[in-house]
Amino acid sequence: MRRIVRSGRRPRVRIVTRRIKRMPAAIRATAASPVEKPKIAPRPVTSLTLVGSPAWREPMASWLEYEPSLVLAAEIDPANRPKHMFDLPSADVVIVSTDAGDPDASVELALELQAKDRGTGIILVLSGLRDDMARRFSAYAGSWSLITSKTSADPVKLTFVVQSSARGIHVVEPAVTKMLEAGWRVGDADEAQAEQTHDPDLTVTDEAA
Repeated sequence: MRRIVRSGRRPRVRIVTRRIKRMPAAIRATAASPVEKPKIAPRPVTSLTLVGSPAWREPMASWLEYEPSLVLAAEIDPANRPKHMFDLPSADVVIVSTDAGDPDASVELALELQAKDRGTGIILVLSGLRDDMARRFSAYAGSWSLITSKTSADPVKLTFVVQSSARGIHVVEPAVTKMLEAGWRVGDADEAQAEQTHDPDLTVTDEAA
């Protein structure tokens, strides 16, 4: 019996070299450079001046601490108003809380602040309205924002009014419009009654008759 002796040759291994396709230089540069994130524009900040009694200003100032888009510029008490208005910092918007019984001091202060800085938006907060003041406040409705005290206590609604006033858009709340219309009606009725009582066309003879 013939014995088969196998040689110790190892099987040949064929090595195949593959050509690696090079990436174009422009694409390599783009892939190597880090992807830049789009820059987000900073949120605009609106400065505010608060005009009113300390009891009204304190909660308003506390609310502004949690509003990153709003910043408090100054606080003014109409009863202790500064002598020189130009010493106060400028503000984008002035919120004025008016006294229903005597709003003149607050309104005059608002007029002076707007005269100092022509671009300042004015927001009047009306807790009530005397009938004889309806005509005067109707004139402000075209250039100032008029809201109720209830709206001023609502952070969402007040922020909307402030941002609108800063852009020159005046907001007149429907409840204020109703107060103005009611004041106009009462004023017209009083004038008509006064004209009937003191009619300048009546002569002495007519009155005697």
